[in-house]
Amino acid sequence: MASRFNMFSSVLETDKVNLLSYWDKNLICRFANKEFFKLIDKPSEELIGKTDLKTLLGIAYDLHYPYIKSVLNGHSQNYESEIYLQSGERYSIIATYYPDIEDGQVVGFFAHITNFKQFTAQNQDTELRIPYLNGESKSVQNMIIQNNKIYEVAGYLKSQILSNFPSIEQLADLHFISVSKLMRDFKHAFHTSPYLYYRKLQMEFAEQYIEKTGCSKKQISMMLGFSNPANFTSCFKRYINDRTVEKFNSDFAKDINEKNKILITQFPLAVAMLDKHMNYLVVSKQWAFDFRFTNVELIGQSIFNFFPGTADDMEKVRTKYLNGGITLCGGEYYIHGVADNRVLKCIIRQWYTEAGDLGGLIVYSI
Repeated sequence: MASRFNMFSSVLETDKVNLLSYWDKNLICRFANKEFFKLIDKPSEELIGKTDLKTLLGIAYDLHYPYIKSVLNGHSQNYESEIYLQSGERYSIIATYYPDIEDGQVVGFFAHITNFKQFTAQNQDTELRIPYLNGESKSVQNMIIQNNKIYEVAGYLKSQILSNFPSIEQLADLHFISVSKLMRDFKHAFHTSPYLYYRKLQMEFAEQYIEKTGCSKKQISMMLGFSNPANFTSCFKRYINDRTVEKFNSDFAKDINEKNKILITQFPLAVAMLDKHMNYLVVSKQWAFDFRFTNVELIGQSIFNFFPGTADDMEKVRTKYLNGGITLCGGEYYIHGVADNRVLKCIIRQWYTEAGDLGGLIVYSI
């Protein structure tokens, strides 16, 4: 969900009179901008994922509840009301709520608070202005609408897994968005293209259907519209392999310790873990077997020391490493074996520590 908030970076840094926050359907705060934290005088660690809106609003909650209820039913809200701070200060505000809709369900809402006026003894009885959508609110509203369209596209693709993939142009027309914006925003939200997202959905369905019904891959390939069962088999095999690698990578990144080193050693594929200087940290038994390293001490030595000069793709990795560090090295490569002319196709990806720091590379055979 964090990727949804990236679109508000300009609001966060430049608007000093706007409060922007996100509340899930249980009214727990999941995001807020800097000005929000300043006003309520709480650090982010006390608010994000912990504080509910009823507690935060206190005695003013009943004033806002009808609008909160309506936005959770999928209806945008714009109204003028009041908030009370723990310091005792009282403000009149204009609040605008936008529902966050995913797969046809409201999963939360964005709250945009503007037009702050502090009540004083002199202006306490001043007549409140009629609610309106100012230009700033419309800008935020437009960003949220465009963001929700991408999730509508994803939801539509889920409904089409037993049909042929609609063209990108059709997707754009159906959701009233340009092709370029569709591709850019979809990549930003899901880290893949609409077509690859659709294929992954099909493979997830196929895996579950085969497990539940015991049908053959040929039968499921016909159900999913593959003209050639061999094409389905190839896609399904890559999906299972990628999922296995992704799960391993995710589990490993949580905590790099002795337990995980045992895990990578026993991993059924050829896998090597490198530090930021391209030195071996740990390798699987399959890696040692495939590359004839069973009697070679690898740990602490550079991966470049163990491959012949004819390994062109390994030379590409070396060049990228020297030019820009390990951040440039991700991708697919063909790596030559040491003892013979065999070639293994590998995926090279970065791994990160639990703190989120770049730790090095993991090389997987595929």
